Amino acid sequence: MSKRNRRTPEQIIAATAEKLNAMKQKQDIKAAKSHPAAVIILDALAAVEKEEREAKKGLGSGPQSFDNRMRAHNFWIDEIAALEDVAHATVDNAAANKDWLKSQLAAVIETIIEGEEPDLDHIKTTIEANMEIGSVELEAANYKLQTERAARLDFKAGISTA
Repeated sequence: MSKRNRRTPEQIIAATAEKLNAMKQKQDIKAAKSHPAAVIILDALAAVEKEEREAKKGLGSGPQSFDNRMRAHNFWIDEIAALEDVAHATVDNAAANKDWLKSQLAAVIETIIEGEEPDLDHIKTTIEANMEIGSVELEAANYKLQTERAARLDFKAGISTA
C-alpha cells in the first residue's frame, strides 16, 4: 500500500487559486457570449460544428455511414433486379399457360360441337394440376429473389444492431 502524500498549505492555496481563476475565466466567457459580437461568432461556430458532425456521420462506420448506405442500396438494387427476373419469367410462363389453356379450350369447344358432354371433373383436375406447375426459370427467379431479399434483410439487421 502506497503512502499518501499530503499537500502543503501552499499547494492547496495554489490549486484553489487555479480553480478560482478557471471559474472566473469561465464566467467571463459566459458573460461575453451574450454580447452581440460574440453571438455572431458563436452562431457561425455552431453551424460549422453541425456541418462537421453531419460529415463525420457519413465518414464513420455506423448505420448512416456512406459505406453502409451504399451497401444497403446495392442490396436493394440486387433485389430489384431479382424482381425483374421474376417478372420476365412470370410473363414467359403466362404466355405458355395461355397457349396451353387456349388449346384446352379449343378441345372442349370441339367436344361440345360434336354433341358430347365434356368431363368437368377431368377438366378441373387437369387445369388445377397444370396451373400449379411453373417454369424452371420462374422457380429459379423466385429462389434468387428470396435469396437477395434475405441477404438485404440480414444486412439491415446487422447494421441496426451495430
